[in-house]
Parts: sequence; structure tokens; C-alpha cells
Amino acid sequence: MLDHAAITDVSPLVSLTKLNQLYLTGSPIDNYFPLSDIYKNLEQKDFTITFSLFELEFTMNDTDNQANYGDFQRDGFCVSINHAEWGAPQYEDMMKCLKMGLMLDSGYTLVVLYYPEISAYPCF
Repeated sequence: MLDHAAITDVSPLVSLTKLNQLYLTGSPIDNYFPLSDIYKNLEQKDFTITFSLFELEFTMNDTDNQANYGDFQRDGFCVSINHAEWGAPQYEDMMKCLKMGLMLDSGYTLVVLYYPEISAYPCF
């Protein structure tokens, strides 16, 4: 058990392929993904590694070639992602982009785009 430990890097644990329990609650870990190779062997654990957008409850919109989370009209927010391998989106400016829309209490809408290839965050 390493819960509430000062461990921040879980990479050294990857070699423990026979490990079947791992508790990390309260440890200042930002990235659990290095444990993905041994994750399926862990019968008892207190963390989750998500491997797909579907597991995060995104739905694929094949018309726009985007994965979407939330409904702007229903929830007041939405997140859309386009990945080049999925094909061109309906609007060219959404290519290889993450878009977050949020309805503000004032009635205005905040939209933030993120383009990882150029580290740009246009907002409108």
C-alpha cells in the first residue's frame, strides 16, 4: 500500500507484473498511465485508468467526425474533440482541435478552443 505516500512517479511500479493490489489514495500522482500495462492484473485498486473516450462517456458524431461530451442546450456545456485520423470535421477550424463551450449565468457563451500542435487557446 502506498496510499498517502509522497510518491509522485508511478513508473518504477511497472516492473511489478505480479502485483495484484495497489492503493494510491492521497498520493500526489498526476499521471497513472504508466501503470496501464499492469492495470488489468490489479484485482484491488483505488484508482481508474481510462483507455478510451467512450469510457469517459463521449459519443462519436460520425457526421462531424467529432467525439462529443455533454449537450449545450440540455447541460449548459459541451466538449468536442476532432482527431485527424477520424476525418475532416464539418468546419475546417475544428481540425485537430478540442472545443469547450460553456453557458454563463449572464446568458453569454464562453467558447475555448485548443490546438495542441501550435499550443494555441483562442477564446470567444
